[in-house]
Amino acid sequence: MPGEENNRIDLELGGVSFSIISINEPFIKSLRNSFILPDHNHKPQISLEIGFLPAGRVKSAEILSDPEWQEIGYGDRGVRGYFRRGGTKIKVLFEEAANPLHPAYLLSLLISAFYILKKGQEDSVFLHAAGIIRDDKGYVFAGPSGSGKTTISRLSHPEGIAINDELVLISNINGEYWLKGTPVKGDFYASTDLTKKLRGIFILRKDNISYVQRIKGIDAGIKLFPLLFYPANFSDNRIEAISEVLRLVSGLVNKIPCYELHFTQDNSFWHLIESL
Repeated sequence: MPGEENNRIDLELGGVSFSIISINEPFIKSLRNSFILPDHNHKPQISLEIGFLPAGRVKSAEILSDPEWQEIGYGDRGVRGYFRRGGTKIKVLFEEAANPLHPAYLLSLLISAFYILKKGQEDSVFLHAAGIIRDDKGYVFAGPSGSGKTTISRLSHPEGIAINDELVLISNINGEYWLKGTPVKGDFYASTDLTKKLRGIFILRKDNISYVQRIKGIDAGIKLFPLLFYPANFSDNRIEAISEVLRLVSGLVNKIPCYELHFTQDNSFWHLIESL
């Protein structure tokens, strides 16, 4: 099948084709269980070669003597690793303690590489959210784990299509914001090729009654900021990376209407949304 080999898988993220290579077959197998593989072959635009070293040997003589190796910022999660970029090829080394590597770490690498390739081309943000297509419009329902993204996806069926209930991509293309899925396998997901113009962003709040409250400007940005997936691992200047995130969020909330959605365990919230 396209995208499958014993030591390699191919993925697509936001229109960027990736090849992930590792001699560790269990690691590759775990990725197949965690990501949606494309049903067609595209020449990879970026290749990630991922290896594992015995604990304590990540800082090997090779890495210490080569300034091109940079540390990956996972120290706060107990995962140590280094990467080296060479054009469209990126080599990554982790300690064996990180094997099997949690898919979230690979996703962070993919998104970092995505931003490198797309820099200066389009404004895009990845958001912890469910993306729903209904009546040919795109809606985003954002929130942390347990906020109800999967519940919203389930309650939106069958009138709505959940393109993903974990992570979505929002891109500004020629002044219009578009919603697109990602290859993350959640409880609900659809083809990553599916995209629709974004109608609104709703920050989820479980409640005993359903109602919608408009939020604007700084207030909307503050509520969205913690829900962004914008890793700074591949940035040479993290302050610059954070400034870029703030710019992206500001542009988004100034263009797309944002709301807090208080909802109950039924689909009555759609009547509220359709009346906006």
